[in-house]
Amino acid sequence: MDNHHLSTVPHPEGVILRVLAMITMAMALIVGLLPLFRTVQPPQTGALSAPTATPTWPPVTRIPVVTVTPTPERIIINTPIPKAKAENVRELDPPPQSPHPTSTAQAPSPTPTPTEERLSGKIVFVSNRVNNRNGIYTMNADGTNVRPVTPDYITATDPTWSSDGSRIAYVQEDANGRSDIYIVNADGTNSIRITDNTLQNHWAPDWSPDGSKIAFHGTSPGIQADIYIINADGTNLQNITNDPALDEHPAWSPTGSFLAFTSNRDGDRDIFIQEVQNPASIKRVTDDLAEDHLAVWLSDGDQLIFVSNRQNSDDFRFFSLDVNTIQENVSETRFGSGAYSATGPGNWVIYQSWMSGNAEIYLANLNGTDIPFNLTNNEFEDTKPDWWHP
Repeated sequence: MDNHHLSTVPHPEGVILRVLAMITMAMALIVGLLPLFRTVQPPQTGALSAPTATPTWPPVTRIPVVTVTPTPERIIINTPIPKAKAENVRELDPPPQSPHPTSTAQAPSPTPTPTEERLSGKIVFVSNRVNNRNGIYTMNADGTNVRPVTPDYITATDPTWSSDGSRIAYVQEDANGRSDIYIVNADGTNSIRITDNTLQNHWAPDWSPDGSKIAFHGTSPGIQADIYIINADGTNLQNITNDPALDEHPAWSPTGSFLAFTSNRDGDRDIFIQEVQNPASIKRVTDDLAEDHLAVWLSDGDQLIFVSNRQNSDDFRFFSLDVNTIQENVSETRFGSGAYSATGPGNWVIYQSWMSGNAEIYLANLNGTDIPFNLTNNEFEDTKPDWWHP
């Protein structure tokens, strides 16, 4: 037999081995695929639990897709927002509440407060808030930071600021009925008397714009009040009206060239103006049968405001006039009854009024465009304000 031919014929044992190998591989493949077809069984709760039937799954509910737009990142810029100019700021009345408020309804606006234009400087005034005795106090122009200037064991009234706001002149009364003018630092230190015994009483001092002189009205027994000027150091006392009539409550013009004052030399109280260096230059600027008094100058030097009962004999109200056109331009202001006013920046005025029942100090616009603002609000009598502003 050819040995080469015999080598190409398959041996029976080799065939058997190959078949067995193929069967083994097929079984391994089946075993590997069995987990994919195995029925899901519930967790066993006991050793003898019976097999559970194949669960029926509920239909799948498709969840809608929501598209979310990302919020842009906030960018913070460190540049301050410019404030509106104070002269353009105007306070409004509180808006009325809706009869059917909703969650979006806004609360009524609070009581108007003074704007920045009016907040400069200091106010000095008289109050009986300690021991029911009149004393001198200061406060900020918005009514805050009230501080005593004079001690509570003296009686003091009629305060007026120096032109630089560093000192206050005022009247101090003693137990014998005498009144003198004192000057004190704004913080209450270093009080000195500048008037002597030439006159019995000294009232209503007003400091000149340059700070060198003080005008006031003085009286002695049997002598009607006249207008006097004295140096701030107490020297060189001068009587500049020297008239048998009643002359009182002097007020310096912004330039220091004129004094406005009240006099009854023509029968009833009217407002007069006199040039300081020319006593013969007296001119009457109001002429009414009513009582006109307590004049003060506005900052422009052309206008005065004063108190008069010309509309009602029992009601003193504020009026203004142009000193150049005099009687042609007398008009009532819009902030009601009161007395003892003082002017501030622009057309702003502080004054004493009884509109709340007792004497309080108010701030108002002479043009009547803002609601009067109550700077003091208590049960005491707060009177005779004067306003220093830079």
